[in-house]
Amino acid sequence: MAEKWEGTSFVILSISHDAGLKEALSSIEQITLVVQRESMDSTINHNAIFLDGSLVNYKDVKYIREQCPTVPIFYKMNRVTNQTLTKNIHAVCTAYNIHTVQENLVGHQIVNEVKKVLFEEDYDEGKRVISFSGTHSGSGVSTTTLNVAKNLAEKTEEKVLVLSLNPWDPADYFIDYTGKYLDDIKVDLKTKNLTEQKLMDATTNVNGFYMLAGNRDIKLQRYFSPQEVNHLISIAKKTFDVVLIDTGTHFDNACYAQSYVESEMKFLITTQEPKGYRGYWPHIFHQLIQPIGGKSEDYMLIINQYESEMSVISEKDLAEELDMFHLVSIPDEGTLGVQAIARKDLLFNIATREYRQAISTISDSIMARAKLKLREDYDSHDRRKGIFGFVFPNKDKKVM
Repeated sequence: MAEKWEGTSFVILSISHDAGLKEALSSIEQITLVVQRESMDSTINHNAIFLDGSLVNYKDVKYIREQCPTVPIFYKMNRVTNQTLTKNIHAVCTAYNIHTVQENLVGHQIVNEVKKVLFEEDYDEGKRVISFSGTHSGSGVSTTTLNVAKNLAEKTEEKVLVLSLNPWDPADYFIDYTGKYLDDIKVDLKTKNLTEQKLMDATTNVNGFYMLAGNRDIKLQRYFSPQEVNHLISIAKKTFDVVLIDTGTHFDNACYAQSYVESEMKFLITTQEPKGYRGYWPHIFHQLIQPIGGKSEDYMLIINQYESEMSVISEKDLAEELDMFHLVSIPDEGTLGVQAIARKDLLFNIATREYRQAISTISDSIMARAKLKLREDYDSHDRRKGIFGFVFPNKDKKVM
């Protein structure tokens, strides 16, 4: 961490040809001047350096550090398509005390990173943005997100939105979805013409909450830019009181990067399958999450489809292996999940009491963190309905 600056003027030397970056840095109140060049200029007295990866190769940062041994230096990664390269860049920058800035950040997010390092100002803009991610395909991210949204909508009068930012899965098959999709509003996102009314019109009302389904266009899976996704989240925050983001299980794209930056609460969903917590996730964490400054404690762990069998890993061991706080385990509901999808209904409506209680624990944690008010008419008496709408006593065993 750089020492807090207490001088009367502050100059940043920006090695970049991005006029937008200069404008963003110039907006920082404490900064007197941003000098933009395409290479190092030793004639300029500066208090910090910002290196744009589009002009400066990460292999050259050691020479820049040698020229400027004490000033804070930032390095913004650019078009890094290889996970190993991302890890290498972060390692090199760390070795020379250079702060890495991930490439999927937009102007005001870069500003916040710079403020945090230079002036010890920490920002937390997420407030009511919550992200759900999974360690592997089939871990239950969409199912959990939608059912938490349904329970939240029951408990609070706040407007709840489920925003599907999974470019690989629209997650529209759980309900009778009639709204637009992420790819349908791509032009509005690119031109920054999405409005609160347009977003509202694009959603579907489901059991009291709203949903915007994800991308259906295979050709667009990796072509949502950071600026587009940030524009969508910004409008969503203005339109709705609570935004639950379904990020899916892919982490190497702008949709996830923006979700990570903008969300205050981050839930990681896994199962007791080793391919998730021991196979896929460690690679993701070490190669993608850590290089952007992420830590395991950033996430709250949800174990889905939980079975208390001796032959599989326990809750305690799984939490210790991932080094995360374990919030709750959601029981395996057998074929009820398949039946719910077939009926275009949410699992919460036909699930066991244990499932509903687990989902309620998640929604309660969100309400506490986001400071949401409980509806005065909310009935917390826990009863469950069976598949055909009959009410069963709470002591009934799980339907198989």
